[in-house]
Amino acid sequence: MSWLADVTETPTLIGLLAFGDEPKASAAAAIERLHAQGIKTVLATGDNRGSADAIARTLKIATVRAEVLPEDKRPSSRS
Repeated sequence: MSWLADVTETPTLIGLLAFGDEPKASAAAAIERLHAQGIKTVLATGDNRGSADAIARTLKIATVRAEVLPEDKRPSSRS
């Protein structure tokens, strides 16, 4: 979220912008199929914690790693 305020003696909010990502329409069903097969899902994103948690709730993903750098998004799995 970004905001702009007048910082004079009587501060006034001038504007507020909020942006958010929405998962693809097919994402929830795909995640549900993975869970039905016993596959654990993890959301690893560069987004902030609040955005990441909101998407994870929508997709029913319990494990969230937010504010992850691209080089730290390597898949971790077990054989």
